[in-house]
Amino acid sequence: MFQQNEFIFNRGPVVIAGQIKNSVSGVVILTMLEVAGSTQHVTKLDNNGNFKFELETFSAHNNFITIGKGIETIYIEPFDSIYIEADATNVKESIKYSGDKVKFNECINLYRIAFGKNLEAEDFFVKRETLSPNAFKEFSTEFFKQMYSKIDAIIDQVKPESTKTKEWLYTQLKYRKASELVEYGMKYKNELDANYYDFLDEYLIPDKYSMESSKYYNGFIKTYYMTYELSKAEGFNEAVGKYKSRSYSGIAEMFGFLDKNISDKTIKYLAITKSLSSIIHSDYTLADSLFDEYAKYVKDPNYQNFILSQIESQKAAPIHASSLNDLVELDHLGDIFKELSKNNSNKVLYIDMWGTWCGGCIQALPYTDKLLEEFGNENFEVAYFCVNSKKEDWEKSHEKYNLNGANYLLTKEQSKKLSETFNFYSIPRYLLIDKNGKIVDANAKPPYSYALKEEIVKLINN
Repeated sequence: MFQQNEFIFNRGPVVIAGQIKNSVSGVVILTMLEVAGSTQHVTKLDNNGNFKFELETFSAHNNFITIGKGIETIYIEPFDSIYIEADATNVKESIKYSGDKVKFNECINLYRIAFGKNLEAEDFFVKRETLSPNAFKEFSTEFFKQMYSKIDAIIDQVKPESTKTKEWLYTQLKYRKASELVEYGMKYKNELDANYYDFLDEYLIPDKYSMESSKYYNGFIKTYYMTYELSKAEGFNEAVGKYKSRSYSGIAEMFGFLDKNISDKTIKYLAITKSLSSIIHSDYTLADSLFDEYAKYVKDPNYQNFILSQIESQKAAPIHASSLNDLVELDHLGDIFKELSKNNSNKVLYIDMWGTWCGGCIQALPYTDKLLEEFGNENFEVAYFCVNSKKEDWEKSHEKYNLNGANYLLTKEQSKKLSETFNFYSIPRYLLIDKNGKIVDANAKPPYSYALKEEIVKLINN
């Protein structure tokens, strides 16, 4: 039986397959939003647009499936087999499901459409920026009450086999509301009435549907604990600062801080696991070295196996180039790398791969520029590769952020070739090359990482 303070894993295989028409990218991306952290999987379409994922999941949860520019939510449980058909030019309207969880996923799709329309109709994002805390709380209460009614209407229309669909959607909505209110409260924390957070008690005890609504429950846990509850604990700012340095000691200290300051075992395990999981994609070698330290705090083998599977997946990812000489030979991209090689002989080179539409990329751009300010001389250079972006948006961003160094706007063909070469399908992504043209790290640390700076110094002085 599920206990309030202990999440029960239900590990098992899943199959997600289908056929996509009119795809330009030629790939389907599945982001599995496991309760302990996300994992990303990519598969190519065959000549007929067919694809297939055969994976193992650690629990029931919602996921994102990216088809062209469309991103849809899909719910799976261990041992499910789901078939998807869609037209990449209009995924939201064309997507169809068969196999397991058909009506469940139809309800999710209709819910997301209704939610998006209601956000626009009610000017939600405008009011989130302009209303006073109490006014926003009152507005949010009414807004989400409307959405509960829309869920009821969707359930009546689709008539799913189980009442679980309705309860699951209700839980998604519940934690979305909580996250919005906590985040708003932090923004205006000096102006809040004493009863602003009176809604929190019903949210803090996790239940089965909370865990399965992984995206929104995790979002609430992160927002509540990391920006509200833990921010009151002694040493919070110091712990966060050290964690952001992406050093072994800094991350290990964050494990200890979370262990000390979170009493609920489930939330503690989730918080510590997510703090390690979030760095695996950018630096799996650092995560691997931290595993024994992590296991001192998180003793459940299910969480441990989740982390290990992520690390092994990153280790196994193929990289199809080892030096600038290899890159010069690439179709579509060869001329760019030939120019970089010629202009940066005997220099350490850091390449920032970004997009004008990518929030995380934009936030990191100033840090890349600071690297150039700090190390930029005859020994170091940065280059920016803007991918899958419109020329006018690139020009505006280039001017706004004053990107010094070499700047390239990649075509669709060049962007696709770059992602295939280094086996990545999401950004930001970074590349570090030494003075001899050797690719030191095809998945380099982000520009704000203190550990990256140490690495650059070593490469410059080598």
